[in-house]
Amino acid sequence: MARDTTVTIDLTAEAGASLPYLCGIFPTRTGALPALFGLERRAIVGRATGGQATIPLDDDRISRVHAQLDPDGDGGWEIRDLGSKNGVFVDGVRCASAPLSEGCRIRIGNSILVFRWLSVDLPPAMPRGLPFFGTSPALRRVEEACRLAAPTSAALLLRGPTGSGKEVFARHVHAASGRAGPFVAVNCAAVSEGLFESAFFGHRKGAFTGASYDFAGFARAASRGTLFLDEVAEMTPEVQAKLLRFLDQGEITPVGATASQQVDVRIVAATNQDLESRMAEGRFRPDLFARLAGRQIRIPALAERPEDVIEIALRRVPAGLTPDAAEALVLHDWPFNVRELQSVLDAAAAVAVAGTPLALGALPAALRSRVMGRTGTPRPSIVPPQAVGRTGNPAGDLVATTTGDSVAPTQAELAALLRECSGNVSEIARRLGKERRQVYRWLHRFGMKDPSQTER
Repeated sequence: MARDTTVTIDLTAEAGASLPYLCGIFPTRTGALPALFGLERRAIVGRATGGQATIPLDDDRISRVHAQLDPDGDGGWEIRDLGSKNGVFVDGVRCASAPLSEGCRIRIGNSILVFRWLSVDLPPAMPRGLPFFGTSPALRRVEEACRLAAPTSAALLLRGPTGSGKEVFARHVHAASGRAGPFVAVNCAAVSEGLFESAFFGHRKGAFTGASYDFAGFARAASRGTLFLDEVAEMTPEVQAKLLRFLDQGEITPVGATASQQVDVRIVAATNQDLESRMAEGRFRPDLFARLAGRQIRIPALAERPEDVIEIALRRVPAGLTPDAAEALVLHDWPFNVRELQSVLDAAAAVAVAGTPLALGALPAALRSRVMGRTGTPRPSIVPPQAVGRTGNPAGDLVATTTGDSVAPTQAELAALLRECSGNVSEIARRLGKERRQVYRWLHRFGMKDPSQTER
């Protein structure tokens, strides 16, 4: 097994000079790249038909001259509302003016943008057909790192939080490596210490009680291919020692055999743990770390690349999203990353009518609250009343409650909407993608006053 010089690819730092950009991420279409608007000097965001905006957006909920972006004099940028009708929201909060930090999310009308400092040497957009959903700078740098790592024989360590897609990237590296053998994935946390040698190196028939046939083992199964070691930090010290010997010598001895065999495999390992801390505590062998980390690539959390949330959502929900639903998805921190986003989208789609945009009311209460419970929420586009809800609640506790065929807000959310909409039931219905009579049913169920009766 050839050794390559250790190379660590730092995806947290932009190389070269960086320039400020607004990255338009919603609305968009599946497969479309986000629009990039460079900020060299003062810029005006406004309606595309107005003729005065330097950043024109085709959005009828944006004022002709809506917001202004200026350098702040200290190397940063700020945004200012120019007296627009529907306001400017930065990271979910309405503001008259606000500084713009890297990755902050901006909603203007029904449009959502992300503020970025982008490197002048940012890798080009990925070709279509790759297994990655997204066009963010962070994802493009990961793909470039994978492209460079794929043809080498060096072991590769993928580091990133749970649910960030480390195995997806590992499979892509294997597919791009040109290796003729298969991709074999092993969950190291599930392999017990007593069975490690048999599982990894195989065994001969009759080698121990229950060994009724020859078993190749993971290493031989991945011959001339890639052996993916997931959750590598969970191995016991004894298992680490056995794995290290295999990595050093590139040979195995099946249980019950007397002769060793050379095995040609490329190792790709993955972990969501801090291996440096584990080494300092004596829980992970430094020599094993050195062998596994021939190259390292950090997979960013989904919260670091909000541009990709919409891309993933549109591929998962082909009928699209309402603006409020899109903003709620982008504002969420996604502690369990892509896996969590996919689960939420699948559950929400299960209670939405096929062929209609996914509305805010279909999302879990934790996501809805940041958009529904704030002052001055801009009105979303009007969506069909049946856009959310059908019989049953396959989403379990991902939605608040159900009444008949409807996904209901909580009492607190409905009370917040009543305050924000000044008791206008039609407006509440539009925000939730419901008919007015459904809103009245919820008011009655919660024992809340009918605004029309209060007016009398």
